[in-house]
Amino acid sequence: MFLYTFYLRQLLLEGEPPVSAPDSDRLDEIERRLRVLEDIKEIEYLQHRYVRCLADRDWQGCVDCYADDAVCDIRTHGVKRGKKEIEQLILGELASMVKSRDAYVLSSPIIHVDGDRATGRPASGRGTATSASSARRSA
Repeated sequence: MFLYTFYLRQLLLEGEPPVSAPDSDRLDEIERRLRVLEDIKEIEYLQHRYVRCLADRDWQGCVDCYADDAVCDIRTHGVKRGKKEIEQLILGELASMVKSRDAYVLSSPIIHVDGDRATGRPASGRGTATSASSARRSA
């Protein structure tokens, strides 16, 4: 209670909280780490949104998930640089390949944040959705 009272007294008398230089450095580090965690969560959400667009066959939604300067490397389709190349890939090749029963799995994202740049690579897979009854019939 004493520290809390002291803190309030300092705040009222001086107008600023009593933060020493080491505490200020520590707060800066905590803020930096929090910012990285928030960035990682945003990227995870973006990856989830992308897969939802795939599942819904919302090809323009998939394109909209990419930044203008994005780099995309989808297995055998080669590296695509910039939103225009990525859009051509998604609206051209990929949209025509996807079958109506395709299913997607996205897990274990590895995300690296470096300032205002980030890279992300989830483990992903594509398969054909089947019902349990059809799986039993084919067994």
